[in-house]
Amino acid sequence: MLTQQALIELVGDQFSCMLAQWRRHTVFLRSQYFFNGRVLNSPAPWSDKIERMSQRAGADTLALVYDCSELHLDLCAQTLAEIAEPWSEPWHCALESSRGACLEGLVHIGRDCLAR
Repeated sequence: MLTQQALIELVGDQFSCMLAQWRRHTVFLRSQYFFNGRVLNSPAPWSDKIERMSQRAGADTLALVYDCSELHLDLCAQTLAEIAEPWSEPWHCALESSRGACLEGLVHIGRDCLAR
């Protein structure tokens, strides 16, 4: 069972994770706004503008998902570390194996997108 101090630390870690995720989202939105503004003001044809904006949006979204998945997986690991039950070890092993698969999958998707 979690002690009161461990519960307070866990809630603090969750809040810290949410703040880090919020910062990543604001960076993503700022990047999209400035890039799309520059592209829309360029003299290029509309078809080129739309293609460039969609490519950049896909790349930025993939980077955002990758960064946020790291945060969420770290939070899951911290939560499991606080649990003192005998069944936490299999969950920790499953989390570590899924961490690698998740991040490798996102990298693979990114490489496939670049190959096009």
